[in-house]
Formats: sequence, structure tokens, C-alpha cells
Amino acid sequence: MIDDVPYKEKLRRLNELQALINQNANKISQSMIGSEQNVLVEKQ
Repeated sequence: MIDDVPYKEKLRRLNELQALINQNANKISQSMIGSEQNVLVEKQ
């Protein structure tokens, strides 16, 4: 398969995807503020 997508377009798509991921991560983080979560702590 030939890679015919220009490098600038790849970067634009990557930046758009990363922005969406960051937005979703922020929404999840904000929804967890004030809640209690179970965590696993391991000793090294």
C-alpha cells in the first residue's frame, strides 16, 4: 500500500486526535473530583 498522505496532513490529524483525547481525559478527571477511588499500591 502506497503512503500518499502528505506529512503536514498526518500532523494535522495527529494534533486533532490528541486534542480530542485531552478533552476526554479532562472530562473524566473533572467528573472524578471529590469522589473516592480504589487504588493498588505496590512496594518496590
